[in-house]
Amino acid sequence: MKTKKITALLLCALLLTGLLAGCGGQKKDAGPSPAPETSAPPEETAAPETTSEPDPEEAQAQAEAQAQAIIDTLMAVRETYPADTVICTVNGFEVTWGMYYYFLSGDLEELTYYTHSLPGDFSESLTDDVTFADYFKNSARSQCVYYAVAQTKAAELGAGLTAEQEEEIGRYWEKIVESYGGEEATAQALRESCLDQETFLTFLRSNEALANVMDQLYGAAGERLTDEQVTAWAGENGYARAKHILYYFYDDQGQPLDEAGVAALKVKADETLAELQALSEDREALEARFDEIMATDTGDPGLADFPEGYTFPAGTMYDAFEEATFALEDYALSEIVESQSGYHIILRLPLLPDGPTLDRNSSTGEYMTLRESAANDMFSQDLAGWIRDAEIVWNDGFEDLDLNALFASED
Repeated sequence: MKTKKITALLLCALLLTGLLAGCGGQKKDAGPSPAPETSAPPEETAAPETTSEPDPEEAQAQAEAQAQAIIDTLMAVRETYPADTVICTVNGFEVTWGMYYYFLSGDLEELTYYTHSLPGDFSESLTDDVTFADYFKNSARSQCVYYAVAQTKAAELGAGLTAEQEEEIGRYWEKIVESYGGEEATAQALRESCLDQETFLTFLRSNEALANVMDQLYGAAGERLTDEQVTAWAGENGYARAKHILYYFYDDQGQPLDEAGVAALKVKADETLAELQALSEDREALEARFDEIMATDTGDPGLADFPEGYTFPAGTMYDAFEEATFALEDYALSEIVESQSGYHIILRLPLLPDGPTLDRNSSTGEYMTLRESAANDMFSQDLAGWIRDAEIVWNDGFEDLDLNALFASED
């Protein structure tokens, strides 16, 4: 399914790699146990104690059996309540046991990767002021609120799913069923992931709803933001744009230059800086000549992807490079700046709202424009506020769910 890429979102479609991370979806090997230590015999005449190395296949089988036992327990506990039992509402949206337990079991299974067992007592402290029960219940609640808020906010703004989006989700589900060889096999895969069809489809609908909300508020790529809003956001968040010419301290084979080679670089850097400084009163000529030198005489291959220079927030580059850049006014040249890589000559430039940044889209890995970065951050802040302010009404004591009692029946 073609899903809009928003870095702020947990795109649920990614859960289908396995099928799905969660209960049974991330079987991890515990690995064989280490060989027992042996001690020297007390006397030369005493027969040495003998120990046998554990059989790797047997150890692996034991680890897999242990992991499967945990998965079986998690699957069994899920059946305590029907999946469609409404445990709470979030701004009026009904959260089911199926959704809540999917997140609860997923976090528990992740814990067992390190501990190889479920907690023996959920009331024990995980940290100074948080118990195991607190942590797992709060985590599951937060994730449920996330998906619920997506749909309630979309409804509030009139940005609910279109018929076309519903049809697309339906087609996507059909492809899943086909890939697993039918409805029965798909249902079994879902059960092993402590999941059900309706909960999974809810995740997909929530993702589409959030994409709709962002599209309405900011545009899918921030196109609803004005240039002034983008540059104001960038200023508030410490972004700068700069080009640089780098005289690299290493040769073509990646070996460090000797002292004479470094000295020769410094002479060359000084000559280049003097030439550029002579053009400092003519911005157009300065940048044009800077670009010519940067294209042919720099040791930074990354600039090929950033011909307009790097747009970055504080904390991204070498300290020396950043300090020099942020100390400059637009169109100003730095002195020679030395970093771990070499000698830099930096030209600071105004921000470009639609220029690429060093920020990456977490879904595609592609570099985002400054406009996209601004929109994603603004939307993330909105989303955090909606989640924080959500009204949760619990049903039938589920807010105080006793995890010890819940799992006791499976001991």
